[in-house]
Amino acid sequence: MDPTEQEIWEGAWTNPQNQLFGKSRWIAEWNNYDTKQWIIFREKYETNSLVDRLENLMYQMLAMIDSLTHRGHSCIIFQQADEWWHGFSDAQLERLQLLNNSSIVDMFKWCSIRWQHLQGVPYTDGDSPINIRHREPGEHKILNDYLEDYIRRYELHL
Repeated sequence: MDPTEQEIWEGAWTNPQNQLFGKSRWIAEWNNYDTKQWIIFREKYETNSLVDRLENLMYQMLAMIDSLTHRGHSCIIFQQADEWWHGFSDAQLERLQLLNNSSIVDMFKWCSIRWQHLQGVPYTDGDSPINIRHREPGEHKILNDYLEDYIRRYELHL
């Protein structure tokens, strides 16, 4: 059976949680029990490693910003929906201070989808909480205006 266009695009790096497509392309012997076990392990790991993973992401974003800037480009990076900073100690937040960079909106705390929801931007149908659902197609003007203003305010354009 030939893989679908979606399976080709996703590739083998796909999260095992997304086994409903491309199941036979991930690991031939992988089954639903393996997926459930993987989810349990992943949740344990992610719960106890958030600051470490954010610190790693911070350095990856800074390296990307530096690389793009060095090649004459500029960029703007922002969070979409995940609120991650609640309950962090001062010492944990101190590890993430390099997120205070004009190319990173509000130290990666500003959540664009949540903000759009507060602005009344219509959302798509789905099972997710309405404040983190994708916005309706064609309803991104308010976000685009915000980002354009941000780019001008912080002079991110060259």
